[in-house]
Amino acid sequence: MANAPRGECDVDLPVFRAFVERLYRGYASTSSPHIHGFMRSLLITSLILLESAGTPLALKPEHEEAFREERATLTRAMG
Repeated sequence: MANAPRGECDVDLPVFRAFVERLYRGYASTSSPHIHGFMRSLLITSLILLESAGTPLALKPEHEEAFREERATLTRAMG
């Protein structure tokens, strides 16, 4: 990662996408509320970043529905 203007940073998009895919697989592979709680914020933020980079990650329908409101709220907050 390299520093960019306004406090942003450049990200190696294929590497970041692979990270998010593995994070999501881990999330989707368990029903543990503790693991879901631990991973949820990072996962939702990461999904928003991928979407804004033009490479959204497809989710299972039940997760898409469960994340919809949080994603919308966080997307607005992130600008």
